[in-house]
Amino acid sequence: MAGITFPKVGEKHRLVPLYSPDNVLDSTRIKTRKRAILIYSKDLEKVMKRELGFLADKRLSRLIPNPESIYLCRSVKDLIVVKLGIGAPLTAVVAEELYAAGVKEILIMGIAGSLNRKLDFGDLVVCSRAVRDEGTSHHYLKNSVYVSPSSGLTVKLCRIMDKLGIKYAKGTTWTIDAPYMETVHEVKRYRKKNVLTVEMEAAALFAIAKRRGKGAAALFTISDILDPEGWSGFDKCGKRKRRREAYPKMARVAREFGKG
Repeated sequence: MAGITFPKVGEKHRLVPLYSPDNVLDSTRIKTRKRAILIYSKDLEKVMKRELGFLADKRLSRLIPNPESIYLCRSVKDLIVVKLGIGAPLTAVVAEELYAAGVKEILIMGIAGSLNRKLDFGDLVVCSRAVRDEGTSHHYLKNSVYVSPSSGLTVKLCRIMDKLGIKYAKGTTWTIDAPYMETVHEVKRYRKKNVLTVEMEAAALFAIAKRRGKGAAALFTISDILDPEGWSGFDKCGKRKRRREAYPKMARVAREFGKG
């Protein structure tokens, strides 16, 4: 990472932004909920809608218009669930606006590729740190190889899963902007470094949370397998059912997370 060439202006993270989420939101604080979960899967959205009971909030949707959907939860009074498209830039915009609106903690519940032969489709992984192989995080924090989630929130997430008796792994993720440029060389390299997963959002969220003094954590379910011998992905290998079986577990974790 020493030879990194972005941002194009040196030490960008030390410069003063022209405007902030507060300007976009007209500096208006709504009476919002303290915790938010970001999801990227339509299948998970359906399960959580059934398990948590979603309520549409037009005022909140107008205030934060970028997600595909944004929900309050009937069964968890302090939780917002946000369905959005994949990628670090969109996650960053939504996270900034949620934090500005009064949210204190954000949890990603995403899908990730496995780099570890011991992790199979539908397995759950708590993220302990992220390799910053995307662009967004470097606009927020000084250049480094890794960025970590909020330690207290990650401990809380693990305790919730232990309490619920849900099996999970814990380890490093590789956050990248270009999924079709995940190379054999990189997979081998990160495997040797014991990186467990690859996805597109975690590093950006963690960097924003650090800069804003907020909470952030991430939980993934395995959606595909990256192996130097070949790729096994999504529906092509008949493993979608196993991934779907993870979603009720994630909904249970979401309920507990929302309780604080």
